[in-house]
Amino acid sequence: MSWRQSLRLFSFATLVLALTLPSVTVAAQGVKALAVTASDSDPRQYRALVFDNGFEALLIQEPGAQTHWVMTVAAGVNQDPATLPDLHRLAAMAKLAAVGADWRLRSEDRYSLFRADDLGELTRAAALLSATNIEQSLIARTQQQLADLQRTGHQVSDDERRIDVLRTLVASGHPLAQRTGQSASLVQLPLLEPELAQFWQRYYRPDNARLVVRSQESLDELQRRVSDAFVGLAPGPALERAPVAEMFADDTLPLQVDIRVQSGPQLGLYFPMSNPEALYRQKPLAVVTELLTDRGPGSLLSLLRSLGWAHTIQAGRVLSSDSDSLFALEIELTELGVAAREQVVALVFYVIEQIPYKGLKPWRFDELSRLAELDFLYTDARSARDLPELARRLHRVAISDILSAPYRFTAFDEKLVRRYLEFLRSDNVIIALSDSQVSSDTFTGYTRTAYRTQSAASKHPDIKLAVRRKLAFAEPNNFVPKRLVVKEAQLLPGPGGAADGALKVVDKPGLEAWFHSGQNLSMPTASVYLRLQLNTVESSADAAARHLLWAQVYRQQLDEILYNAEQAGAEYRLWAHPLGLDIEVAGFNSQLGLMLSRIGQAFSTPGVAPSGVKRARELLIEQLGRPTSEFLSRAYTDPLLQWHYRPSWSNVELIDALGRIQDEELRRAPPVGQLLMLCAGNLYRQEAQRLVALSEHYFLAEARPTGEQAQLVTAGRAPLAVAYRDGELSVYFQAAGSDARESVFTRALAGLLNGELLTVPAGEGETAPPPLAVRAEPFPVAGRPGLLLQSSQNASPDELLAAVLERLAEPDTGQRLDELKAVWRRQPREPELPPWQGRELWRELPREQTGDYRTALAALNSASIERYARSLFQAVPYPLVAPEDSQQRSAYQKARTLESLGPVVP
Repeated sequence: MSWRQSLRLFSFATLVLALTLPSVTVAAQGVKALAVTASDSDPRQYRALVFDNGFEALLIQEPGAQTHWVMTVAAGVNQDPATLPDLHRLAAMAKLAAVGADWRLRSEDRYSLFRADDLGELTRAAALLSATNIEQSLIARTQQQLADLQRTGHQVSDDERRIDVLRTLVASGHPLAQRTGQSASLVQLPLLEPELAQFWQRYYRPDNARLVVRSQESLDELQRRVSDAFVGLAPGPALERAPVAEMFADDTLPLQVDIRVQSGPQLGLYFPMSNPEALYRQKPLAVVTELLTDRGPGSLLSLLRSLGWAHTIQAGRVLSSDSDSLFALEIELTELGVAAREQVVALVFYVIEQIPYKGLKPWRFDELSRLAELDFLYTDARSARDLPELARRLHRVAISDILSAPYRFTAFDEKLVRRYLEFLRSDNVIIALSDSQVSSDTFTGYTRTAYRTQSAASKHPDIKLAVRRKLAFAEPNNFVPKRLVVKEAQLLPGPGGAADGALKVVDKPGLEAWFHSGQNLSMPTASVYLRLQLNTVESSADAAARHLLWAQVYRQQLDEILYNAEQAGAEYRLWAHPLGLDIEVAGFNSQLGLMLSRIGQAFSTPGVAPSGVKRARELLIEQLGRPTSEFLSRAYTDPLLQWHYRPSWSNVELIDALGRIQDEELRRAPPVGQLLMLCAGNLYRQEAQRLVALSEHYFLAEARPTGEQAQLVTAGRAPLAVAYRDGELSVYFQAAGSDARESVFTRALAGLLNGELLTVPAGEGETAPPPLAVRAEPFPVAGRPGLLLQSSQNASPDELLAAVLERLAEPDTGQRLDELKAVWRRQPREPELPPWQGRELWRELPREQTGDYRTALAALNSASIERYARSLFQAVPYPLVAPEDSQQRSAYQKARTLESLGPVVP
């Protein structure tokens, strides 16, 4: 769960869908079972256990889940003595060694985490919390192990560098201060033993530990196993809490810090404050965080972007102890923003000053409370449970609130919010600029990060009236659903009219649209998929680059326009590809019309601010140079996919063309030649047709523009094979057909071969070549199944295929196929969770797949898979020119003909 989600304010006053059960006292003495507030949409069962000795455990019964448990002990970096770093790690490792456990151990600021996959190990977990004398020889051996671990190389991230500097600035004696002195792994035993004994007595006790167990076993069985292990533990002795020192010495703040990092510049404002974790029902910082990190029109970030000073902004706590914490506002700056850092800081404090007067409105709490109910019911319930996070949370919230705590809110307490807002003062801040250009002779002791400090001004420049007028707090969010309705199954149309249950609802020149009611009728969610096939975007490298740059500018504009929709639980994605642009929209069924309207209104008038175009150009150049992107289709980075588009241009040509595009060329959207659309999910057919009509209005002009569209090509009747080298050998085989059998068999080949070490058969009198390590994956293109094999650079295609056939002829192939089939029968072909219903169907349209998946699966055996592989490998791989060789590629493009490639697939 993100920091934004965890800081939201959510009301449970109207959450009637939560499951609340009375507490139950069980037969075993010393433990009591309690109910856990959970959503009715959650398929899991929960039970909380509270022991008389102070220990607490959460039990999760999840159908089909593998057994796994996590135990946390509140003993981490914060608990190390000021002059004895790493004592908490040594204590945890020595405890593990003493009970003979080989578990995963993780060390954090406030906790040590122990993880295992066997319920039988719970007895040993309980032994960690009991008083035991550990032999000196075992402690010495553990010291050596810890010293060896510390000598292992570790790549320090920029976030770790910033945290290290902040800890260095915290006053000595505070739990968050950086520890100094010799590591516990190097201290002599006579001096170390008393410290270890005191550490174990203070922290390794039942009331300082929490457990989360997940299994498919019944809750009664889990309760029995956990109770048997932990109920007999004696409670720890009463301890006095030592007074906590101030986080920063008097007259330290405000402070300016420059930190050397490797990434781009970032401005951080860090405010020390009392830890608000105990106030998880009131969440005093949530509205403040929402106002500061808003991306919508009139927001601080919108203004900073328009000035060309910043890219992103986020807020949350970066360091926490039991009593206090650092609240951070972090802004990713541009080069111009670095030069204007003082003005950026002044704008931040101006916005903070306005919050008490214009921002603290009860309706904001009400709005976030409504979002709480939706998130808790429809998002959280279907999320994978993060057991370590739940185990940490058990230390901080009432156990019955363990699931609902990030969303729970009681009432708007304006006085409390104002009290926490008082911490965000200009005289109570560390202003840190992280940049690669910082030079200093001062270094931290832990990560050896260079930094320098100086006093910061508590007064900042006034903001001009013209600038102040551009800032405004958000109005009520129109995307928040007022009421949600699950459409009744009997009123939804059934399958028919097309493959896979998709019903074609519009078929006319320039527009084809399908509707599918989805498989999940218990949630009011739906998705809309649009493909805008654009004319002439690939007619030249300049036209292709102009399309990509326009689409990136359009995407950046939507980031602001649809911010409110994202806050209300909706999602959208844009993918640029040689055919045009794919837009995917998902959310509650009542939101889709408004989202499509906003997207359509921005379509023909993308923002063309010079700073935005500059940022878009930089992002595109960066993404064209790496193997994956969240915006560009793999057709721009994968040599194999590039070969299937006609025409297509190398990344070198596209990057070169991007530099020639003028801002004025981006004022109009490329003309749409054809619109393809799928509406899927909990919708009525009439609603889907209205969404189609709305999209037609915004994206299709009355007179269809002329111009040739780019085309996607695939093989004809004969299989298509391609071989190319891009650091390693890649051989691609496209299936001769597009039915279910081809899909199942190519997928089976990938499952059998991926990760295998294959033996290459040697000819008579020849020395056997070294074995080949192979990666294999199913690789459909244009709806046609395919298989991609990749291996070491020194192999030839013939050697690779010979090794594959040799492996398929081995006797264990049938058994391995049976194992694969058993897994596939238990799982959907491509499981997906709402709201992205219908994505796999969208990939299949408009192609209609023939054949039955179950029949194809039944026909799969060792003999049939070997025959299929031999037929697939009959095609001689065509050598593909390396995409880096632009001159050869250009000649190859001209020589390529339609007959050599096969038919065009829309």
